[in-house]
Amino acid sequence: MSYLISNVPHFKCWVRREFTCNHLNYHGEYLHALAFAVNTIPDRSLSFQVVFTGSTEDENVHGGAMWARMPIQALVADIPVDD
Repeated sequence: MSYLISNVPHFKCWVRREFTCNHLNYHGEYLHALAFAVNTIPDRSLSFQVVFTGSTEDENVHGGAMWARMPIQALVADIPVDD
């Protein structure tokens, strides 16, 4: 069903890490990501395709991994805040 997915202008975001392991671990942790497509399925929440960009602070095992149908509840905005 190709009509269910559409490209969107990519945007940076954070993904709640517990959404990557069935809500069993990693509560309160986040992974940096880039969302680039939206997926719409009837009777389901809006979901996005994201690619994890990784972190520069420590060794990253998640950089480059793509996740399809990440629900909108898992995304947190990455907007710079003025001081």
